Amino acid sequence: LHRAEGLVRHFGRSAAHMELRAMPWHESVIEAELSKTKLVVNSQRIFPPSVATGLERYPEGVLERFHELGVPLFPVDALKVATSLGEVRALNMVLVGALSNFVPVDEDDFFGVISGKVPEKLLEVNWQAFSEGRRVVEKALMKA
Repeated sequence: LHRAEGLVRHFGRSAAHMELRAMPWHESVIEAELSKTKLVVNSQRIFPPSVATGLERYPEGVLERFHELGVPLFPVDALKVATSLGEVRALNMVLVGALSNFVPVDEDDFFGVISGKVPEKLLEVNWQAFSEGRRVVEKALMKA
């Protein structure tokens, strides 16, 4: 796993660092400010070509290491949620919904952006995917 595999956005020097990933982080990308970090991760293992072909091993214990460091961790089985909605391609929208719990943007604004970017025939399932991803993390936050 390499840094280039994620989409990174920086909002000011100390405001936020967000990375939306389809797979858990490798321990080598653990950054400094862990006290400000919350991890929303897809719990499904996705094997990069180097692992699938046996050139490298899938990193073990990465999520456990974050837990040991005290980083709040929110694993989401995005594939299961998307599959339950009948649209596996909505997996990323499940993760966006989960992440939305930590972004100071109103839910209606997310729906507005989704409406402007997603084809009309896929709007309903993408809204559902977003809402379900959001609900998974809300439920975890209520338990904490």
